[in-house]
Amino acid sequence: MWIENLYEPFEILIRERAVFPVDVHRHTFFELVYIVSGTGRLSAFGREVTYQPGDLFLIRPETAHRFVVETVSRFVFLRFTQQAVADCTGMLAEPFLSAQKEPDPLQLHEDDAGKIQGLFRLIWMEREKPGLSCSDVLRQWSVSALLIVARNLAARTLPDAGVSPAGRLVWLLPYIQRHIGQPERLTTEALCEVFHFSKHYLGRYFRRHYQENLGSYITRCRLRAVENELLNSARSVKEIAWKLGFADASHLAKVFRRHTGKTPLQFRREHRFRQPDHPAADGRFG
Repeated sequence: MWIENLYEPFEILIRERAVFPVDVHRHTFFELVYIVSGTGRLSAFGREVTYQPGDLFLIRPETAHRFVVETVSRFVFLRFTQQAVADCTGMLAEPFLSAQKEPDPLQLHEDDAGKIQGLFRLIWMEREKPGLSCSDVLRQWSVSALLIVARNLAARTLPDAGVSPAGRLVWLLPYIQRHIGQPERLTTEALCEVFHFSKHYLGRYFRRHYQENLGSYITRCRLRAVENELLNSARSVKEIAWKLGFADASHLAKVFRRHTGKTPLQFRREHRFRQPDHPAADGRFG
């Protein structure tokens, strides 16, 4: 079986293929694969899954895999050595990336899926028409994509009791962000059960490491999520309240006004901006 090495910390490849040039092979590096256009199949971990525009795959080192192209496909490959992953994202991100053991397309949080699509569009455009400091810009965008993937994987992975308290806190933040619309999963009791902390220890340990009360952090995350919905969606306050786990629109408005001094509708009127339409809702860039 062919084994491919990477001779620099980071690499971007953009390819269009009617036939994938290699059969089953392995890498010594991490690879993010974004499908710009086309359809086909990916085989890995003893399973085969289909791919389509907008899909994102993470292939960890030493994973035997192959792509089979059914219709002409455009791929963006972001490649990182294991040392580059540690250097760019910190040692704590690598376990989440290495834990990926399924060939399925990555399922990202709704907001992060849009960010990933935007990042890969930017990477594509920069490679097509390089600008000043192109290599540095591409590296930053690629690392951002890797970090978004890592935090989404972290949110789906829960530590066992044998992991150190500091290690368990690494899982805690993305877990909170992922479940920000499910307040019943973010009570102190629920978090202690999931992350193997005692009730009193969790609060003290969180405050010591993040200089913020756990309850305040959760409230701030919920309000940020509300602001994002007000600015970037057409949802009504009632719909936002339902999505983010508030009892009703009145409850949301009360909490929001207490922390911002404005009602949700006042905030929307004063701050909302219209984002440009995304040119490629189906994952295509051109």
